[in-house]
Amino acid sequence: MLSRGLLLSYGLDVIPVLAADAEAAARMWRRGSGWSIADRLCMATGQRLGATVWTADAAWGAGENVRQIR
Repeated sequence: MLSRGLLLSYGLDVIPVLAADAEAAARMWRRGSGWSIADRLCMATGQRLGATVWTADAAWGAGENVRQIR
């Protein structure tokens, strides 16, 4: 797959999403948060892995495990 190859060329890990990640993402839903289900899925997976999550989306804010790309 071209997209996987591109990500791997940057030294990024491509990992599977688990059902537990989807359940955690669903629990993160808040009206007006500005987070899509995809945003919440990335955050939930990052939390499970104890990983830093990178984003250019200001709605994600900045926290201990969130880094803004500007």
